[in-house]
Amino acid sequence: MPSWKLTNPVTIFVAGFLLGALAVFLGIGGGPLNVAALSLLFSLGAKEGAVYSLAIIFLSKLSKLMLSATCGALWAVDLTVVPFIVIPAIADGFIGTHSNRKLSRKACARSTSS
Repeated sequence: MPSWKLTNPVTIFVAGFLLGALAVFLGIGGGPLNVAALSLLFSLGAKEGAVYSLAIIFLSKLSKLMLSATCGALWAVDLTVVPFIVIPAIADGFIGTHSNRKLSRKACARSTSS
């Protein structure tokens, strides 16, 4: 598979901006798409690409949340379900980090290719 190792800061910014915009546009984050693009553009492995993809998704969703809060759209949402989302999300973050540290690069590459 061809890949590049982008080093120009402007190109890196544009790539990150486009991947973040796509994550917000898709609404689901676009994780597999981000990992593939990061692998292609920056010659990252699946393990490293997944970490950077999570950062892109987190920051893009944070910006959307801040925009919703400033426009008043956030307060129209039923916030009673937040604990049921936040607590499992934090637990999943710990589980995912633990799994990422335990799995080898080869195992990660194998699991993403299927």
